[in-house]
Amino acid sequence: GNGEDTYGFAAFPSGTGNNSGNFSSAGNIAYWWSSSEINAKGARFRSMRYNYAIIHANDLEKTGLFSVRCVKD
Repeated sequence: GNGEDTYGFAAFPSGTGNNSGNFSSAGNIAYWWSSSEINAKGARFRSMRYNYAIIHANDLEKTGLFSVRCVKD
């Protein structure tokens, strides 16, 4: 269910958290902030589920605790 690592990117389903320190969906969904800011309070994110072959994109307030992927130039 986790696919192939053709590009050297491991998408571990780390789940998400909120500003109260509560975490959920670990082991099922992975969320990442993108570099696309919508406004001062919101940004675009991507998510993947371990058992679906799609990448989801949406906007959310920046209070969500998502992973950040760093890319070296």
